Amino acid sequence: RIAQCDVQPGYGYLPSGGWRAGSWLPDRLALPLSPVLPQSSHYDLLVTLYDAAGTTALTRRLGELHWEDGALVFVESEPQFTLPPGIESAEARFGEVIALRGYELAQDSGSLQLTLYWQALEEGQADYVRFVHLLDDENGGPLAQTDGAPQNGTYPTGQWVKGEIIADTITLDASDVSAEEVQIAVGFYPVEDPTARLPVYDGEERLLLDGRFLIGLR
Repeated sequence: RIAQCDVQPGYGYLPSGGWRAGSWLPDRLALPLSPVLPQSSHYDLLVTLYDAAGTTALTRRLGELHWEDGALVFVESEPQFTLPPGIESAEARFGEVIALRGYELAQDSGSLQLTLYWQALEEGQADYVRFVHLLDDENGGPLAQTDGAPQNGTYPTGQWVKGEIIADTITLDASDVSAEEVQIAVGFYPVEDPTARLPVYDGEERLLLDGRFLIGLR
């Protein structure tokens, strides 16, 4: 997280308890940025609404900032509907809402970089947590894992557009694992219940065990 601003709308002068239904309220915010931000990076811009108890009501990915001629330029998020060429094919369906269409896998300097290409089968309605487990063998416990919303927490499934392809890159610590030994399990569960994983079906519509799909096997 490079910068953030947590404040009631209108810097406290437009609290949400006083909003009128159907009205629009401009909310201008200033985010302090370091003058030495690396120009090799891009940055995601999110907005989140949460109550006084810290319970999140809404998260939206607005877009990203990238460098152009020495200045940060904002690019609004736009849904993509095509798969990139040259990726590894994979077919899995998670419930009735999400499919896995392919992936890319690379290892470098003790880390494993995995890019998953999800497809929204329905308009986003609920936010699911995506889990990725790096396994020592098919039935073993995870050597490394990450749980969260796709795209580093910036693009919850509830925002997805039907048919959209979502590229989701995850980096896992794999300092003691060779690429030939990698086994990875992926799946989804509701935010409120990690034990209620979405059922998973392979490309032949066979129900898989444990609510997870294995990829990256060598």
